[in-house]
Amino acid sequence: MLSLRSVHRSFGERIILADASWRLLPGERVALVGPNGAGKTTFMRLLAGVDEPDRGTVERPGHWRIGWLPQEPPDLGSRTLSEVLWDGLPEIRASAAALADVGAKLLQATGKELERLVHEQDRLHAEFERLGGHAADASVGRVAHGLGFSPGDLNRSMDEFSGGWRVKAALGRLLVGEPEVLLLDEPTNHLDLEAIAWLERHLADRPWGLVVVSHDRSFLDAVATRVTALDHGRLRDWASGYTRHLELREAEDEALEAAADRQDREHARVRRFIERFRASARRSRQARSRERALEREVRIERPAGAAPRLRVDLGDATGVPTEVLRLRRVGQAYDGRAILEGLDLVVERGMKVALAGPNGVGKSTLLRLLAGVEVPSTGDVRWTAGVLPGYLAQHAAVPDEGRRSVFETAWAHAPPGWTLQEVRDLLAAFLFRGDAVERPVSVLSGGERSRLALATLLLSPRHVLLLDEPTNHLDIGAREVLAEALAGFEGAVVFSSHDRWLLRTVATHVLAWPGPMLFRAEDDGDWTSIMAHMASTSESPVSPASTAPPPVAAPDPVRPRFNAFKHARAVAEVDEALESIARERENFLQLLGLPGPEAAAAAHRLAALEQRQSELEARWLELAEQAEEAGHTPQ
Repeated sequence: MLSLRSVHRSFGERIILADASWRLLPGERVALVGPNGAGKTTFMRLLAGVDEPDRGTVERPGHWRIGWLPQEPPDLGSRTLSEVLWDGLPEIRASAAALADVGAKLLQATGKELERLVHEQDRLHAEFERLGGHAADASVGRVAHGLGFSPGDLNRSMDEFSGGWRVKAALGRLLVGEPEVLLLDEPTNHLDLEAIAWLERHLADRPWGLVVVSHDRSFLDAVATRVTALDHGRLRDWASGYTRHLELREAEDEALEAAADRQDREHARVRRFIERFRASARRSRQARSRERALEREVRIERPAGAAPRLRVDLGDATGVPTEVLRLRRVGQAYDGRAILEGLDLVVERGMKVALAGPNGVGKSTLLRLLAGVEVPSTGDVRWTAGVLPGYLAQHAAVPDEGRRSVFETAWAHAPPGWTLQEVRDLLAAFLFRGDAVERPVSVLSGGERSRLALATLLLSPRHVLLLDEPTNHLDIGAREVLAEALAGFEGAVVFSSHDRWLLRTVATHVLAWPGPMLFRAEDDGDWTSIMAHMASTSESPVSPASTAPPPVAAPDPVRPRFNAFKHARAVAEVDEALESIARERENFLQLLGLPGPEAAAAAHRLAALEQRQSELEARWLELAEQAEEAGHTPQ
């Protein structure tokens, strides 16, 4: 069992973990969530043994192998992809090397040495089979294919791959090795839709533990069996997927707030009693006793307040014609290799067209053609007169303008009527908070520049937005802000993304590869057809017609005769249940002030009790109405 025991970790005054305890059991798949800057990467580094706590202990079972994938591309040298993937199987590789060595010696051995080497070879063969050596090549090939590598890539040097592909290779090395615990920090950042779907299936089939950080909500829902939230140094747990944890978390937070309010009111009442009777001859002892009890009582800690919800208004499409863009027989080729061929497409006002397909099919190329960055080899791209497009490249750059800061750059793009605070709120949503807004643009990293370019693009009025992987450097909160802004935009959007939640939330149409073919994206049935098309080479997917029969109306129920005895018994049962809930609520209120998972569990149970209490009170009112209708006075 991998666990933290009373671990404290901080950087200066910034507390990452405050005496936190946590554990991972075999088979659990944990989604580690929290706002950017909460310390998720530090938490993972502690589990991996790359970092150490200020105090407390991290317990790692000696026989467990822990595989750690950081966000940054690792140094894999100049070896081939095949050699890197085989690094995940050191025991099999050593066994194969030993067999090869014995085989070479057998060619020259004689007599007793030959006999000894034959026995040694038999032993090594048995060991090789026990380790699964005969299936290793197939395993390496499956992982490489699943992550999007071609068979020819296996013999290519890692020097030939980009940073994103090197991260894929490092991930593949871990998956091939099947460690008892996988620690994955943003594993989907460089994967296309097909590779993400394969990784989900692969991780869900693993019998061992997993801790993963990701901003892909659909991925977390498919993989996680448990959610751990890290915020303000505290850990909270839910045995659920990501979306379900949001519902449970909201209920728990409401219960904790309500319990804290009740405690505050009770404390105020007790303090009034203490002040009134502190000097009383008859009741001063009671007053002192209550004061001591008040000092000993554990205060209920309120949940950390959520950041205010930011809304970005991208303006209206007043005066924009119905058709904004038309492509006729558009093709593009590089060095004689065709990327796009004969593409026809009409984009109208209000359409949100998602480009979906594997990496390398031409999504970025198409967006560059629409933006006018490139000229097509064949065909033409025609914008309607007066339509103003805005383009965000995948690796967008904000030009350096002297020593202009992040805030000054955003303020220069703000439309009339925006306040300083509104611009700061927008920058905060895109992860520029505190002193970060005063940093010069010239010192920003590539990811930071992409985020700033997206923020400034949203500030500038446009009729059509062309976005190439806009969520690559955004956390879940920023993705939600972007999705809400795009979905409410009255103009048109053409965008590429591997975030399925964003695709389903925003897209009205999907241009899907192979082909590409244009699909409507109005409901789950459409998405089923889209995903089936992307998983096949068929050019004409057919959606099966629904054969479900129409619903049949149920007959009106016959009202039973009123039975006073049964009614009284039902009322008594409801009253007894309400009294039991009242007693149980008091017990759980005592647990809410305790640190650790007990408080979260108590809050969850308290929320369930309050829901049950509401149901019982509704049942009591129903019984009362039944009695009134029958001419009986409710008791």
